[in-house]
Amino acid sequence: MTPRTKIISGVAAVAILGGGVFFLRTGRTEIKYNSITPEQASKAAEVLSKDQDNDGLKDWEEELWNTNPLNKDTDGDGTVDGEEITLGRDPVKAGPDDELDQKTIEAKTVPGGGDWTETDRLSREFFAKYLTIKQSGVPFTAEEEEKLLADFTQRYPEPRAKKIFTESDIVLAKNDDVASLRAYGNAIGTVINAHKEKEDVENELIIFERALENEDALDLQNLDGRVKRYESILAGFKTIPAPRNVMLIHLDLLNSIESIKESVDGMAGALTDSVRALSAATAYPAAIEDLTKALDDIARFFEMKQITFGKDEPGAILTQ
Repeated sequence: MTPRTKIISGVAAVAILGGGVFFLRTGRTEIKYNSITPEQASKAAEVLSKDQDNDGLKDWEEELWNTNPLNKDTDGDGTVDGEEITLGRDPVKAGPDDELDQKTIEAKTVPGGGDWTETDRLSREFFAKYLTIKQSGVPFTAEEEEKLLADFTQRYPEPRAKKIFTESDIVLAKNDDVASLRAYGNAIGTVINAHKEKEDVENELIIFERALENEDALDLQNLDGRVKRYESILAGFKTIPAPRNVMLIHLDLLNSIESIKESVDGMAGALTDSVRALSAATAYPAAIEDLTKALDDIARFFEMKQITFGKDEPGAILTQ
């Protein structure tokens, strides 16, 4: 992870504190949201304002320049790192011939071709704005720093194109009678029962935040397993013949699972494209709510049709 993408990842972790969790245990979703506490906000502010060597560069700025946060004059040429940036000099190259030329600046601020990740692109945009402020001759005040970071966090969510299931993607049952509806409910219940969690699962957003903070690729493998689980659930739901009178609800069910899968898949790539991961994480709670609504709509539909399931039938998980 480059210094630019590392600081972008750090800001991403601060921005996504809290979140939701999905349990397929009763057929419904359980959502838990945590708001940012004053203690968390204070901790984030403390981290972003730290300047351990008092050289005029915050520790997060030192990450951008590859300078030593514990040495105020990284290149040892007698000018402190913060002053060198203000003067347009390279803080990791000893003077006097250490001017930041345009080629060096472009290498840090101009994105490349189409294979660049969202993190690569945004981190260079972030760096370019930062450099403009730093070299404007105006002191890089706490207010400017706050505005720069606020501009970053306001970029989210950035919606990504996703697959939307339509009538052509599902199997329609031949009939809309009670027998067909009961068969549909039992088939949905069978898929849910096959993928139920046997114990509490860790919040997927907590895994995401922790992995960003610790740069832990092994931790993110937990999310890869969740993606495969959602893919399997989706595949099971797609094969179920849906009576036409529940077709729209069934499509809502498929699309909500697809959205959750895409969100978790994006979060799983947090260490290679943290900007995409943050965008995915911000979309995750809404996808959870959509799934909750789809399952509730199914339960209400069965209730309206006065369709019940025996306690030993798979469909009972939808109405209990």
